[in-house]
Amino acid sequence: MRRIALLLVIAILCSGCSRLLETEFQSIAPHTEASPTVTEDGTQTAKNKAELKSAILRLVRAGSTQGRVLLRNYVGDVDTDVYDTCRTVLRQEPIGSYAVDYLTPEINRLLADYEVNLSLNYRRTNEQVQSVTPISGLQDFRKRLGTALATYSTEFVVETNFYEEGQYAYPNLLQQEYYAQPLTAQGMPELSVTLYPETGPRRIIEVKLSYPDTISALRAQTVACDNEIQSMIAHIARESSKAQQALAAFVLLADKTTFDAEVFQAMTEGQIVDDSLNDVLIDGRGVSQGYALAYKALCDALQIPCRVVVGRRGVDEHFWNVIQLDDAWYHVDVATSDAGEALQYQFFLCDDTVMMLDYRWDVNDTPACTGTLTYERLSQEAQ
Repeated sequence: MRRIALLLVIAILCSGCSRLLETEFQSIAPHTEASPTVTEDGTQTAKNKAELKSAILRLVRAGSTQGRVLLRNYVGDVDTDVYDTCRTVLRQEPIGSYAVDYLTPEINRLLADYEVNLSLNYRRTNEQVQSVTPISGLQDFRKRLGTALATYSTEFVVETNFYEEGQYAYPNLLQQEYYAQPLTAQGMPELSVTLYPETGPRRIIEVKLSYPDTISALRAQTVACDNEIQSMIAHIARESSKAQQALAAFVLLADKTTFDAEVFQAMTEGQIVDDSLNDVLIDGRGVSQGYALAYKALCDALQIPCRVVVGRRGVDEHFWNVIQLDDAWYHVDVATSDAGEALQYQFFLCDDTVMMLDYRWDVNDTPACTGTLTYERLSQEAQ
């Protein structure tokens, strides 16, 4: 009997981040492997290299630390194929690259056949391996990211068969999902992404999120903000139309909040400012980001379609909202309107032509605001 021991120790960690391409996949096909045969006692058998790889991957996905594969009527060079397949699993297969620390195959000759006994050591727990979620493309990834932010999850892992360089702009996606759900926007988390393996269309994407406060504190802030929102809309909801409700939310938010000139000055000097929903609704102070989050939270509760816009006013980064009333969209900038001694209304229900005089934003990612309703007309209707 001939005994050959091959020891492979390969650890792959690779990270990547790319620019945004918002297109989704037009067709989806599952990744398939040749299927090994399974005997009555549960032993896998393979007759070629493809089936051998599939058998090893089954062991990995099951979290097995020991495994046995019989090579019957095998076509190919056994020694070379076993070595190459183990290396492929560790270096090129997403689940192997992500989960396996090292893999030791031992080959035994059994008359005309061979047996391969495998020892597997993992750098991930079996729970982590089983939690890897398949996705079909960018939209699935965004949903998973949004769910993580909504629940203050610190990490999640997904697997795709269709990864393309340049498709996922992670900071942009984080920003979009963060501003889409203001109740949990209690401080932008830091995001890190690791890809397994480094190349190829099939990847595992490991996402880790680091929040600016403890999870329990963030959840408490979310509850407090939700209670405050419900209290505020109890008064606003009495208004007869969505447009009047949007105006009432504008006035009430400005009345409740003080524009923080010191924080604004720090922001214009280049300091990082990340005011949250809690800063505006509970502490009563904020700058444009907090105002925009709070106004969206109010509009969401009132069922008024609303988005946070990230752009620039003059040379400074600035945040405001666009809202939809009937079939038309309008700009609303509560922060700028509340920055003076008295509340101003020139940035409530603006169209694009007015805003473009001093504001800049991504017009491809923001609905065109062409509505004809104005504050003056709305005020007259209320009289």
